[in-house]
Amino acid sequence: MIKLWILSFTVVLLAGCAKDQPFKKRFFRISTITDATIYEKSSFLNPQSTAVQVEKTFARMDSIMVDWENRFSPKEGSEIYAINHRTSDTVTVSQELYNILDTALAFGDSTDGYFDITMEPLKTFWQPECVECTGPTAEQESTTEFLAKTLPHINYKLIQLIPETRRVIFHDSLTTIDVGGIAKGFVLHRIQALLDQEGYKNYLVSIGGDIIFRGNKPNGKPFVVGVQAPRSDDTLLCSFPVDSRSVITSGDYERFRITPNGKRVHHLFNPKTGYSATANMSVTILMDDPLQGILWCKALFVQQAPDAIAYAKKKGFEAMVVDSVGNTYRTDGFPK
Repeated sequence: MIKLWILSFTVVLLAGCAKDQPFKKRFFRISTITDATIYEKSSFLNPQSTAVQVEKTFARMDSIMVDWENRFSPKEGSEIYAINHRTSDTVTVSQELYNILDTALAFGDSTDGYFDITMEPLKTFWQPECVECTGPTAEQESTTEFLAKTLPHINYKLIQLIPETRRVIFHDSLTTIDVGGIAKGFVLHRIQALLDQEGYKNYLVSIGGDIIFRGNKPNGKPFVVGVQAPRSDDTLLCSFPVDSRSVITSGDYERFRITPNGKRVHHLFNPKTGYSATANMSVTILMDDPLQGILWCKALFVQQAPDAIAYAKKKGFEAMVVDSVGNTYRTDGFPK
């Protein structure tokens, strides 16, 4: 989703009969680019064996992303499509989707409703990635009329979960969901677990700029990450070393369009107003858990920068916020 610059250097180390070697792969899945780099020792006697092993790992990573894309995107045939086109107020879902919904609803409570999975109608109406669009929708329905009839149906509390049967009850027939904002965190969890299970000690994986790190570069030094300035592709706000952590960024400068009257329409909506959030340009979070980082990032983005920083301090994680006029706010422990 959001670009972070990875400042890493490939260094070949000779150690006995093996050397550290970077294996890289790029995927386009779940509507974004994924870049993966695994550092693994390659035998001089049989270097191809390591390459084959890593390619199999990359194939398993791809399978995870394809599976989640097929099941949890809004496209026809997915579980989300079935829910949004339900004919009953009660739907039985898979265990994985139940876990996604359970986590999402809990985070709705934790963030005072700033994270809300029922904003699918806003995405459909505003079409933030439709660069050819000249208005809110093709039908040109007035924004005031749309929000008046739609906002009452946008509320995660209209969803009830029954854990014993994995049933989901919708208390509003017009409430629909979009789990794109949380599914990516689950995918990062799954990929991280896969790489750890297969014994890789040094790697980084970036899904749309949300990055998980493990270990170090081949020279033993930590990976270095740079955070992009929201309005300049060529400028970094800061750069810092990371070791086995996640760096998550949400911003208004990737998936967006500009309306004829000069307003920026992007994919990070305020569920309380129905408009793209305007308080900030970007939020970056440092956290061990990528899923938690993604959820908090989206929730903090909607809030005023001082309030977002206060939230981060209260919850005990590091954050940096760039507000709507370019002022930067940091928690005490966020690198400068």
